[in-house]
Amino acid sequence: MIPPETEGSLPEPRFAGRGCADKRRIFERLLRYKQERGLGALAEVAAVSGMTQEAVRDMAGAGKHQMADWQAVDAALDLLEIEK
Repeated sequence: MIPPETEGSLPEPRFAGRGCADKRRIFERLLRYKQERGLGALAEVAAVSGMTQEAVRDMAGAGKHQMADWQAVDAALDLLEIEK
């Protein structure tokens, strides 16, 4: 039996295969950015990365995406964090 998610719990990513360490690092970085910037943070990442907001939200929920998507988010975070 899977315990129900508690409010405020973070998604548990299950990255495997090539690039899994990089995907986990970018995932954690994306969650930190979202936590620090609050509402609209993922929309900012989407706009800078060229991805849809839905895709970036899915990635923040530990969704499966190609390595190129994770790299685009990583580059977007680089740019956005310079602007802070």
